[in-house]
Amino acid sequence: MELEKTDIEKFEKWLQLDVEAITWQGRNRESFDKVWNGLMLQLENQPLNWIFKIFDLLKSKVNIGPILSWFDWLLDKYISFIFLYKDLSIIELSEMANRPVGHIALTLRNYFLERFPEEEQKLSSFFHISNEFSSSVDRRVENLKKYLGRNTLITQGTREDEILRSLEITLYEDWDNIVSLYSNSGKNKNKKKNDFSREKRRRFIYWLRDFAFLMLFGYVSVVAIIHVNKWYQKHLADKISIYEPQLKWLNHKLVFQEKVKEGKSKFNLNVEDLEKAEIENRLELEIPEEEKRYETESETILTSIDSQQDIDTTDGETSLYEEVLKRGYRDTRYGRTKVYRIMIRSSDTATTTEKLKQVLSQFPIEQVDNVRPGTMVPGGHYYNIYVPREKVKEFISGVTLEEDSRVYQSRTSSLTFKKGHDKVFIWVKSI
Repeated sequence: MELEKTDIEKFEKWLQLDVEAITWQGRNRESFDKVWNGLMLQLENQPLNWIFKIFDLLKSKVNIGPILSWFDWLLDKYISFIFLYKDLSIIELSEMANRPVGHIALTLRNYFLERFPEEEQKLSSFFHISNEFSSSVDRRVENLKKYLGRNTLITQGTREDEILRSLEITLYEDWDNIVSLYSNSGKNKNKKKNDFSREKRRRFIYWLRDFAFLMLFGYVSVVAIIHVNKWYQKHLADKISIYEPQLKWLNHKLVFQEKVKEGKSKFNLNVEDLEKAEIENRLELEIPEEEKRYETESETILTSIDSQQDIDTTDGETSLYEEVLKRGYRDTRYGRTKVYRIMIRSSDTATTTEKLKQVLSQFPIEQVDNVRPGTMVPGGHYYNIYVPREKVKEFISGVTLEEDSRVYQSRTSSLTFKKGHDKVFIWVKSI
């Protein structure tokens, strides 16, 4: 079966393409007319199987989805047109188009369902064909009229709201490949790669703008994060004071003397010669006056607050150096001011700090530095407070009650202590 010229004209009228929209308001009308007229000329007086091969050739020349979808849509319309006007059965259409019978049946069902949505159940039943051995493969348009109870099924090929009816396919790059098939000169076939069209330039400018904005945003974000991190680091350093040992007695001017080249002395090995050589080679060393230095004193672990002894008595006793056992640094020296360090180990720091808060409220304590007592730091909670000297024993007894705690006592000669008070460090360690 072949389509005559009148059939082609009827198909164009039945399809009702929005040519103005497809050709970008007529700007690409010349290239579209060249392709469309060439395609319609090929469809004229050609067998159906040849027509479907033409569509397959056109689709092989493009890789862009919208153009491929447009050719598939156009081919589906062509199948529906032949079924309506040429009185062919579903199996005959399948054989001529070299397409599966199920694909042809589904295409026809979708076409009629868009026109008669109220007949969805009947249309699905009528076109339910899975293979060529089905008993329904010989159905024609007349059978469909009787099945639906309608006198005619002739309608327009497209609806006004169909997107592909007005798709601007001439704007895509692969459209030039289709035009080159129907162009005698073939001048678009070897188009230079750097010859940007207006659409290409516009897309490139948009891409360049978005890329520049993205790079600027990334740069600003990185700079902002760096400055915020530096500010926060400085903020933490100013808020938390860390005590370090200050070895003020260390003599930084100490240097080693150069190695004295000893000459070979020839003398007999007797007592008088040895004494003489010793006197002659004796170095006169200036021994500086011994300056008073303060050594770091180890802390004493108190098993009970009542076990404190007089400082003169404890001076003659041997203590266990915390530097050896704990490998830690301390900043205390000999002096008259007492410093207490209380280490409390707790598996529930929240409950422990709540108890400490109740104990602290019972005494007239004062904050030492700029860190609020009970501040959470990595590993636990930190307290640095002044306690009146007459209340120290009672305070420590209340703090260490029913807790896994250890009390250290030391002396210091710091001048920054508040008169009549002792400094107490409390460290609640989370375990």
